Amino acid sequence: MLGITISALKDWDSKNIQIRNNQSIQVREANRIIAKYSSRVTKILADAQIEGKTLDRSEFKRLLFEDTVTSTTSFYDFCLEEVTEMKKTGFAKETIRSYGSYITKLNKYRQNLLFREINHDFIRGLNAYMVSIENNENTRQKMFAFLNTMLNRAVKRKLIKENFLHRNNPVNKIDGQRSFLTIDELRKLELFKPESRQLQTVLEYFLFACYTGLRYTDLKDLRFSDIDSILGEPHIRIIMHKTKGEVTIPLIPKALALIPTKGFPNQRVFKVKCNQVSNRELKTIMKKVGINKTISMHCARHTFATVALTLGVDIVVISNVLGHRDLGTTRIYAKLLDERKIEEIKKWEKLNIR
Repeated sequence: MLGITISALKDWDSKNIQIRNNQSIQVREANRIIAKYSSRVTKILADAQIEGKTLDRSEFKRLLFEDTVTSTTSFYDFCLEEVTEMKKTGFAKETIRSYGSYITKLNKYRQNLLFREINHDFIRGLNAYMVSIENNENTRQKMFAFLNTMLNRAVKRKLIKENFLHRNNPVNKIDGQRSFLTIDELRKLELFKPESRQLQTVLEYFLFACYTGLRYTDLKDLRFSDIDSILGEPHIRIIMHKTKGEVTIPLIPKALALIPTKGFPNQRVFKVKCNQVSNRELKTIMKKVGINKTISMHCARHTFATVALTLGVDIVVISNVLGHRDLGTTRIYAKLLDERKIEEIKKWEKLNIR
């Protein structure tokens, strides 16, 4: 009934009702399903005994496999279990931290949430709530991406039949909503001398990310052993956390100048603070230098791409450095530049020529 098979009878633990040797992810998943339906069987038989019912095979099967879980399972409990599993399977710490913050934010909006309650009204209400507390479109998009991930995992676990959000995402991601710094703004940061060491530290690794296009997670985990020489020129050679693909990134003199005195091979190059603290310090820095933009650590990656395109770097090279699997992803930045050109040229309209 459950579609689970074992290779030999010795693999079955009849006392604990599970498959032995549950070290692999596949076996752990199978045991989770077995435990779930074993619990259902116990409840069905207990209810039938209390009510004095006699169940035939078809009625028992219907009760066992009907989708009652959507009305009785807490979405938050499921999410917490999944996040715990993600920790065990090596998900990035930043991802785990972000998922925890999404669960907390959801809990503030609605203290208790069942799977069956994730419907049109809930989605509309959540979106309106996030707008009311001044969450921008990008933040709202990330929240719904988190919900989408968790609902997909629930489908995979056979807790629900389909992911409601596949057809009902209220926030459509707009490619043009990517903040980045212009060359002039980047120069302002290069000339800025923060009064505190903490701001200076954040500024240095943010600029390094602007010069290399590194994602926050890859920047945080960058080791001295990742700095190599290719054709006699200094490069970064890493396996990207997100794509698991290898990239090599040439280091320009400005980037090299930001690297601290060489340490041990496995030592991190920068003492990168958590994303929230880094972004908070960046907000302070932008205010001090007069840049009126919402800039986060990820904007360094956007800045690298748009500045490189402005300087005439080949788009294929940029795509390769960023580790994009599809050149179309990189072309988004070219579109951003076109949009910026239009915005800038429109400034001529302010000039009244008679």
